[in-house]
Amino acid sequence: MKKFIHLPVILLLLAFACCSRTQSGRSTDGESVVPEASAPLDSEKIVEPDSAAMAAARQPAKAKGKPQVLEFSATWCGPCQRQKPIYEEAIKKYGDRIDMQSIDVDENRELTDRYHVESIPTFIFIDGYGKVVGRSSFLDAEQLDRALQTLLK
Repeated sequence: MKKFIHLPVILLLLAFACCSRTQSGRSTDGESVVPEASAPLDSEKIVEPDSAAMAAARQPAKAKGKPQVLEFSATWCGPCQRQKPIYEEAIKKYGDRIDMQSIDVDENRELTDRYHVESIPTFIFIDGYGKVVGRSSFLDAEQLDRALQTLLK
């Protein structure tokens, strides 16, 4: 009787072992199961940047540089218009230490898609090495100030 119980268990384990993927991201037949990285953006399809900082946002620097804040908004967006004076004050206070840009989602669709912006206003916080370290929606003056101080640390 024990032989009959062990046999189905062994067959079941063998079936899982043959069909499963390994932890290295390869199937048992050697094919990669890790998705390919998306192709780099075609610069000809991107709307030309408004400034050198916008170009830098598309190609974050490898060496440590200034942190960046990208504020995605639109002229027709009510919350974005309420956010605008708060952001402009922050630019006056931190603009010498942080590269702060406003990006119109209607004029910069490729950049908006690259950062997966689905609602506005949206802030993308990028450290000095070009790594996205945070994102947020509408921020009052105090919240934005705290976020910018954290970015500088």
